[in-house]
Amino acid sequence: MRDAGDDVEGRQHRMDRVVVDPDHLTVIDYKTGPEAREEHLRKIRSYARILEGAYPGRRFEARRIL
Repeated sequence: MRDAGDDVEGRQHRMDRVVVDPDHLTVIDYKTGPEAREEHLRKIRSYARILEGAYPGRRFEARRIL
């Protein structure tokens, strides 16, 4: 059985903040280190896939705060 933050391959992800509105979801991701841009974008895409499975039919928005 998977937890809400697990992807289809069983990897666990920790989203900093998720705002759930009736028609869309917003993920807020805080970045404090020198993480590469591509790695960060890959993480956000993973978050989107996880949330689409948990909240089908809602729009997804991501916010990165440095």
